[in-house]
Amino acid sequence: MQLNHLTTARSFLNQKKTTLNVIENTYIQTDLNNGHYELNLLPCDYDVYLLMNNCAKNQLGTVQIFADSKDGTLNDFLLRPHESEITPDILKQIMDARDQAVKAAENVGESALKIGDYGIGGQVGATVEDFSAHLLGGFYQARTPQFPDLPIEGDSIASLLVYPSSSFKWKVEQLTVVQGKIPRIFVRTDAKNNGKQSWFEVITAANSIVDANGFLKAASPILRLFGSDSVTDEQGFTKSGCGLVNDLAAGVTATRIDVGHYEIHGSLGFAKTGWYIQLPEGANGNKKIFAEYSVDENNVITVKTFTRKFNAKSCEIVAGEPIDITDGRWIDIRLEMPVLTTDNI
Repeated sequence: MQLNHLTTARSFLNQKKTTLNVIENTYIQTDLNNGHYELNLLPCDYDVYLLMNNCAKNQLGTVQIFADSKDGTLNDFLLRPHESEITPDILKQIMDARDQAVKAAENVGESALKIGDYGIGGQVGATVEDFSAHLLGGFYQARTPQFPDLPIEGDSIASLLVYPSSSFKWKVEQLTVVQGKIPRIFVRTDAKNNGKQSWFEVITAANSIVDANGFLKAASPILRLFGSDSVTDEQGFTKSGCGLVNDLAAGVTATRIDVGHYEIHGSLGFAKTGWYIQLPEGANGNKKIFAEYSVDENNVITVKTFTRKFNAKSCEIVAGEPIDITDGRWIDIRLEMPVLTTDNI
């Protein structure tokens, strides 16, 4: 093969062993006159030295020439690894590095999140036995009886979302409860020093309404009672007779019997807690109509509306003549509904 090199000095190649064509310790030396030389080498191992300005020789390394080696520069051969340079120590380091890489890959596989871990990417949330513990961030499946301080009666499905925070001392938990087909959302903080806070319910369009007078009120099952059945669906409410009902009051029907006389069927009567009826008011807070209402043994609600009349003897407002609910206004009625199970939703 042919070897070429660019330099300004004298170079030496020393054979490292004897072959059929090369005698060991025979030196190949070349003097340069234009910085370029070509040298034909027989297959063998060579130590390469460089002499700069007649100073001491500097060993550049070793080259190995084979019968089928292609022509190249000296650097091409010096940069190629030599089998003699791969010592047992180097091999051990390579093997150790390989083993460490395999172990690191296995550890990453074990620690990496998989679909379903902490409920992430799964069809259902992760399971937890003790919700009073300080949970890691994630999605957890639950039922309402697992939270004794939750202001909800009965057994409903729930989903707990635990938010990671910037501190190890506290985090926020959000519980979504499905009653019937309507979700209710509760939040609380979880502080390691002070324990878990009481639940606070979040106001949403599912649990609140704007009443006939523009005020925000707790919703639950709601019927808006109108003076006639010439009403149309509105956002969150569906027409049912002469009324509009939200999803929680689905199945309830309002019927106009006569002037100022209405019946409501399909509920368990008025809501047992909180407000249950709201009459339309004027700008100064006075009621626009007078109303009488009752519930019979079949849970049918009867509402009768009248003009307002002042009774001088009793100094109070009393019922006057029967009158339908004023056009464009309505009576908000909050209902008690049968409890629905959620397992078959």
